[in-house]
Amino acid sequence: MGFHAHKTLIVTSYNAGLILTAHDKACALFSARGVSNLSDALVNGFSSFAVWPDGSKEGWSESDDVDELMRTYILWLEDQQFSDGGNALDWGLCQFATDDRDVCAWMKTRYREFGDVPPEFRTTPKETSDD
Repeated sequence: MGFHAHKTLIVTSYNAGLILTAHDKACALFSARGVSNLSDALVNGFSSFAVWPDGSKEGWSESDDVDELMRTYILWLEDQQFSDGGNALDWGLCQFATDDRDVCAWMKTRYREFGDVPPEFRTTPKETSDD
């Protein structure tokens, strides 16, 4: 048996060309899974899209396959950064509505981590303290 842990990725950018490239890449990777259309913000020229949850239970092969695609895609997003470390692509990965009804079990963005992010979704090592 397993449990549902819905993972959704949201990507946003002010750069029209880069968000189109990111959307095309997501559609190519997650075609059977579902990627939203681009949605324009009301101001400042930002556009966003979402990669929807797979619907499979954790531990099932379908879930594991999509987790691997998600890791591949997040690494691609991170590889788009500029030489100064900035990135025109902002993104957040959120897991929610597990079977025990956690509202938001964890979230990872390119800026910081919230909650207990599974190691396989970390793109940078989690900081530890010896104190």
